[in-house]
Amino acid sequence: ADLIEVAELPADAEVLGPVALPVTEAGRPRRTGDPPPGERWERALLRVRPGNGAALAAALKTAHAARLARREGAPVRIRIDPPDIG
Repeated sequence: ADLIEVAELPADAEVLGPVALPVTEAGRPRRTGDPPPGERWERALLRVRPGNGAALAAALKTAHAARLARREGAPVRIRIDPPDIG
């Protein structure tokens, strides 16, 4: 949520989420993309019209680099055009 707030997203960007993912209990099997046991993760889906993907990717990259430089917030993983949304 923090990354999305500071990113200068394209005007047509649609933000779905973020939503909290269920916490995985220790000893239970994990699906790909699930948080490790005990960790709390959020997930958001951002989408833009065809042709605006590069602008969205650039906005997220810039915001992510700024957060890393300031060492702010929790780690963030960005996936562009994932084969599954999980």
